Amino acid sequence: MPIFRIRTRAGVVTQAAVAIGLSVAALPSPAGALPAPTATPAQLYVAPWGKDSWPGTLDRPFATPARAQQAVRARAPRMTSDLVVNLRGGTYHLKAPLRLSEAAGDSGRGGHRVIYQAYGYGTPREERVTISGGRRISQWRPDQRLRGFWRADVGGLETRQLYVEDRRAARLTRGGTGFPGTLKATRTGYVTSSAVPRT
Repeated sequence: MPIFRIRTRAGVVTQAAVAIGLSVAALPSPAGALPAPTATPAQLYVAPWGKDSWPGTLDRPFATPARAQQAVRARAPRMTSDLVVNLRGGTYHLKAPLRLSEAAGDSGRGGHRVIYQAYGYGTPREERVTISGGRRISQWRPDQRLRGFWRADVGGLETRQLYVEDRRAARLTRGGTGFPGTLKATRTGYVTSSAVPRT
C-alpha cells in the first residue's frame, strides 16, 4: 500500500481532494532507505488553460491531473530522479476520483518520489490551487410547500455541502427537517432522536 504525503500551505486547497479520493503527493514505501538525491527533479506542469494533448511543459502544460498521472506512470519504470507535478493556479474540476496506486508507479520507483504540488510551492509566488469534485447545480425554483426555501433537482447526486457564491449554505434533505429522527426544541437548540448526525 503506498504512503502519501500531502503538501499544503495557505495556497493549496485539499479538503475537496480528500472528499473525492485524491492524494496530492505520493512517496515510496519506507521499507528501505531512500538513496541520496542524484539529479534535479524532473518537472511536469498542469494548468486549467492547458491541453492534455500537449507535452506537460511549463509553456505547454497538461489540462488535467489525470493526464499528468498518465505521464508519471509512463516515466516511472525509468526514473533517475524525483518527479514533480506542478499544478498552476486555478480550479481543477474532476469528473471522477483520481486514484493513486503504488503498483502503477504513482509513488515513484527506485527510491525516487512523485510529488504533486502547487506551482511555486514554498515561495512567495505559490499559486492557489483547488481540486474539486463539486458539481454546479442550476434551475433553482421556490419550493411550493416551504415558504422561503428554494429547490433544485440533482438526480442521484449525493452531497454533503452546498456553496452559494463561495459561501457555505444550509440545505434541507428529503423529509424537510434536515435531520433523521424526531426533532425536539430545547432551551439551547434542538435534539434529535437519531444518532445519524453524530457520524
